[in-house]
Formats: sequence, structure tokens, C-alpha cells
Amino acid sequence: MRYSEEDLAAAVPLVRQRKASLSKVASEYHIPITILHNHVSSKIKKKCKGPERILTEEENALVRFIKCMCRQGFPMRRAVIKCYVRDLASFRFGCVFA
Repeated sequence: MRYSEEDLAAAVPLVRQRKASLSKVASEYHIPITILHNHVSSKIKKKCKGPERILTEEENALVRFIKCMCRQGFPMRRAVIKCYVRDLASFRFGCVFA
């Protein structure tokens, strides 16, 4: 059985506040003892998510184009998409990208 982030968040304070032993809490919450120990001793920091991705109108248009081509039976390979993006960037910024 896999433990959840909520289980881990509830288990760490119990050990830190010495309300229960490390092995007892690990057993009760089904968390591997080494993982719990690492979180209690602050060897592992809480993961923070990065900012939401914001797509520009050009990127949204590219996604629509790729999906349209796939629906019509022409899936686009990575190399073709890279060429398309390079051409789009060259047109938009007036530069030639290698």
C-alpha cells in the first residue's frame, strides 16, 4: 500500500513532537521508515510546484495545427514541428535561427 502526501504530512509532526516513535508512526501510516526519517530530519524539503505555464497565442495556434494534422491522418514528427517553430520564430523576430 502506498502512502499519501497527507499521511506523510500527518506523520512528520507526530515524530517531531515526540508523540510517537519513528517506527510506530511509520508502521501506522504505512510509510517506509527511511522516508519518514528523512522528512523528520529535514533531509528532504517539501516540494514546491513551479508557476503555471502560460502559452502564447502562437503556441496555442501551433497546438491546434498539430492536432488538426493528426485528425486528418498526418501526425507530425518532432523534427517537422521544430522546423515549423523555427520558421515561425524567424518570421516573428526577423532573425534566422539555426
